[in-house]
Amino acid sequence: MTYSLRPAAAGDIDRLQELRQERSLAERTAFDASKSRSALYELLFQPQWGRAWAITTGDAIVGYVLMTVGFHVDLGGQHGFFDEMYVQQEHRGHDLGTRALAVVESACAQMGLRHLLVGVNQAGVRAQTQWRQVGFSDGPFQLMIKALPERTWP
Repeated sequence: MTYSLRPAAAGDIDRLQELRQERSLAERTAFDASKSRSALYELLFQPQWGRAWAITTGDAIVGYVLMTVGFHVDLGGQHGFFDEMYVQQEHRGHDLGTRALAVVESACAQMGLRHLLVGVNQAGVRAQTQWRQVGFSDGPFQLMIKALPERTWP
């Protein structure tokens, strides 16, 4: 099979949602379809927030990659965040992770971003090893999260 990565489009959102839910079930994490759909629309239609790519074989979308943009003064301003990648089980093992990372790094360079961050589960030793093998290192800080109240639109 031949695989490609292409920029995701609005018409891909339903399929991306299916794949995000599939990923969530596989990883036993929470999935809020409404929040996910809203965030995907923001990502696709407000490119200052990042990029989304569909991983395809033929006409079928079998995975996706999401990169978002953040800002950190100690990192010199804007940076990319390798937010999420998922490939359906039966399509893994085709070097798609390496190809996706190259696409994300290229997009970051085109956007003038100086750093690319990735979040790795602290218990995910295998994932940490894989990210280190492609040039990532432990940063000077640990990412922590606090949920804030829902925003409301006027």
